[in-house]
Amino acid sequence: MNISVVVHGDDGVVVDKLESHRGVLTVARSCAEIAEVIALCETGLADAVILAGPAEEVDTQDIDSMIERGVPVVVLCD
Repeated sequence: MNISVVVHGDDGVVVDKLESHRGVLTVARSCAEIAEVIALCETGLADAVILAGPAEEVDTQDIDSMIERGVPVVVLCD
């Protein structure tokens, strides 16, 4: 089974680490805009979303929108 993930707010570090493992996760897209992430969730391209940017770029309504579309969300923070 392969899991397509969409990454938001990454400076390249998260995507590089995910792609170097060559496991079941495949980075389908890396997005700078949260609206693009939500649109990809609507299309079914994203099996999961990783939010790796600053917390102030995403609000709970955005996360709720992704979850309502059946896409799990992982939030990375320091």
